[in-house]
Amino acid sequence: RGIAEKEGVTIDDESLHVIASKADGAMRDALTIFDQTVAFCGTSVSYEDVKRNLGVLDHEYSFSIVDAALSGDYAKCFTILDEVLAKGFNALHFVGSLSEHLRNLVVARTGGLEPLLELPEEEILRSRRALPPGVPLPGSWRYHRLRIRLQGSGQSTPPHRVHPYEALLPAE
Repeated sequence: RGIAEKEGVTIDDESLHVIASKADGAMRDALTIFDQTVAFCGTSVSYEDVKRNLGVLDHEYSFSIVDAALSGDYAKCFTILDEVLAKGFNALHFVGSLSEHLRNLVVARTGGLEPLLELPEEEILRSRRALPPGVPLPGSWRYHRLRIRLQGSGQSTPPHRVHPYEALLPAE
């Protein structure tokens, strides 16, 4: 934030979070990504610009798919997944994003663990509301296992495209 202010760049916390996530903790990488983003977007940077510039999957997909799964609307889950894949994101990226989102929901719901969440405050509050206490996360660990399985195979294309659909179905 300090660098953005010194450079006269207007940028929201959500965008800074995305840049930091993409840099994976490396300050030089974060600065390079920030510089590239400013070169692309100018001095007024929005979350939409950052998503487009960095090829980031919108977290709205994760919120929507969890809402649909919790309401038992698996057809909607499949539709959302198909939309994500049609936008060019691979199955591994989707499963990783959803896996991280589910983890964040559980941590946010637990309360008192906010320092474990590397999210803007607004996102923490939304995550807390998205999964009220007492609502189970059916099959959430299946996403984690699926992510490990896909990463271990080194593949994220068909026939592995079937695995995310399988993970969205309720456990028997």
